[in-house]
Amino acid sequence: MTPKQVMFFGPAVTLLRESDHELLCTSRHYREAVELANVKNLKLKIVGRHGGAERYQKLRESASRIFELAGLINKFEPDFAITFSSPEASRVAYGLGIRHIGFNDSPHAEAVSKLTIPLTYHLFSPWVIPISAWLPFGISKTKITQYRALDPVAWLKRDPSPSPSVFPASLRELNLDPRKKIVLIRLEETKASYIADKVLENRISMVDALVDNLHNSINIVILCRYEEQIRQLMDRYGARAFILRNVVDGIPLIASSDVFIGAGGTM
Repeated sequence: MTPKQVMFFGPAVTLLRESDHELLCTSRHYREAVELANVKNLKLKIVGRHGGAERYQKLRESASRIFELAGLINKFEPDFAITFSSPEASRVAYGLGIRHIGFNDSPHAEAVSKLTIPLTYHLFSPWVIPISAWLPFGISKTKITQYRALDPVAWLKRDPSPSPSVFPASLRELNLDPRKKIVLIRLEETKASYIADKVLENRISMVDALVDNLHNSINIVILCRYEEQIRQLMDRYGARAFILRNVVDGIPLIASSDVFIGAGGTM
């Protein structure tokens, strides 16, 4: 799971449990997903861990997770496996003869799509992504359903809108200057397969320029994805930027910001 998947599947988990369905919610150990699940009171069974940025370690961790997940799912005996295109869950479901329902809004993540789409019983995707984007991965048109919404609607329509005038605890703890505007920056997912080979140093110049030129006139708040990013940027910027150390709910965080700069689609 990623933080987005915690937010996306959280409402569905509640609805299914209210209808007396038996559920098993699993995730690999991934800092943001596990901590956000705790914030959202979503109980997860942790199976395996994130493989990092290197291909060999990704492969090893994926293989290990498939092995562990296979034993767990074999005992649970579900009727369906529902994932946001998890390669490990797709392989386990296929191997055990379980119908796999996949959600996906990222055809650009080719490695994941190649490992999941051909094994998906039915794929659900936002209508803005053409069906033709999925066909090269080995799925037929009859197995694709498009829904007229972007994925964040799944939780934004259910959560009460936070008041911009009420600072979330994550911002209050930073002791921001109340006279200055807040610019929130969300870093990219540098360990994802589709960008893991690219170097952070080559893609941080925009943030460098913002911090160098505007740190005296605005509050620059940076939300990292990994522990390594937190350490790197604390060393890089020092007191010139505010680095969030804990995983937080992004909705009130964005509502309290004046400008948001994101390297990723969800926030």
